[in-house]
Amino acid sequence: YDVKLTITHIRIENMHIGLIIDAFLIISALSLLIINALHIQGGLIQLTLALLVTSLLSGYALLNIFGLTRYFSRIENAVLSYILSYAFTGFITLASFSIDQGARTLFALSTFILLGLISALKHRRHKYSVISRPIPKNINSLALLLAMAFYGLSFYFMYPDFTLLPGTDISRHYASSIILGRTPDLYIGSVYLLAHLHESMFLTLSNPSLVSAQTALVTLNLMLPLAFFVMAKSYLE
Repeated sequence: YDVKLTITHIRIENMHIGLIIDAFLIISALSLLIINALHIQGGLIQLTLALLVTSLLSGYALLNIFGLTRYFSRIENAVLSYILSYAFTGFITLASFSIDQGARTLFALSTFILLGLISALKHRRHKYSVISRPIPKNINSLALLLAMAFYGLSFYFMYPDFTLLPGTDISRHYASSIILGRTPDLYIGSVYLLAHLHESMFLTLSNPSLVSAQTALVTLNLMLPLAFFVMAKSYLE
């Protein structure tokens, strides 16, 4: 017998993935709230949750709230999520300076939880399908993986020893972020204000050691080849 099976169209809804991300944002912020309230040393778990909340998950929630995730590919959403998380964390850190220092952590984490709840409600109410963008070709994926592997190997051989060198940019930014978080009145204005605001909130939520904090922050540089790939694909393809 000649049997022919044909699959004409398979569509995977992105709503469930979005709900999972929103739930992870809420759970992560709640976990950090409990850890900071009980003064528990969360170690690597606390460090990872703080990095995700301040640098990735909150930006994805913003993209979803404004209905923008459906217009971009997964790589584009990842890059934009990082950019928006970076800016959003900086702005809520700046807004928290108007309240008591002891309540800043509560204010920031409550804002993240509220953001996740609003995004989850948006996913539940608007069950639209994703306008899928073309997935990168195999050769593009290979080039992207090679670039990220180069970054990863560089970080592996340079860190954590590089964080202990005095006078480097990463050491100066770390010191400025500590000053901005603890004594904003003594902070000297800088063109890197937004970067210091973001790092200050990350340090407050994660309570890490010097080496752990700077090693974790350098991993965010993996977004650079992704961002360059998105730009090149948009303008040169």
